[in-house]
Amino acid sequence: MVDRDETDVSVDTSDAGTVDMFVCDAQRRSRDASRVQWVSLSPLLFVGLCLPVGLIVANSRTVIGDAVAWWMLLGVFSLVVFIPLAVVGSLGASALRRARPWLGRWLGSIGATAAILTYASFVFSVVETVVAPEIRDPNSWGPVLTPGAAALVVLPYAIGVAANTSVLVRLWRRTGTFTDRVHNGTRGAAP
Repeated sequence: MVDRDETDVSVDTSDAGTVDMFVCDAQRRSRDASRVQWVSLSPLLFVGLCLPVGLIVANSRTVIGDAVAWWMLLGVFSLVVFIPLAVVGSLGASALRRARPWLGRWLGSIGATAAILTYASFVFSVVETVVAPEIRDPNSWGPVLTPGAAALVVLPYAIGVAANTSVLVRLWRRTGTFTDRVHNGTRGAAP
């Protein structure tokens, strides 16, 4: 079955600049799709790596053991959020690869924004645990964090915020490319 959007794009081969612009746009969309895909799957990969490491060092009463225990705790309970975000990011990457940059841009942006908010809530909860400690339940699942351990726990989530922010900037920095329906084939002009 032929997709209607793919047949609507016509390339004038008499103008070498038009062909070059089309090829550059396709390469950029491919790179953007790869970035969206990796950033959306990275939390799942991180949890997958933390689980075996957690079996070894989680109860060792060291800084790295405490950090891995927190990563596992936050990671397992956040799968409810990150699995749908990975699906949305994968759909966005697929749309970017299929010459639908407007749909891929929006799906990738929704996934990246939701991930940024989730990571920011993790950072806030970990910092709050260290800065304003409450009376702890003796049966608490997470270990007591020192400021150094809290900084180690927050580090991958801060990296996640930076990676998702870079994806957002990359997706929205270059609007108005050749196959962008909103700008009707003009580079950077307003609709």
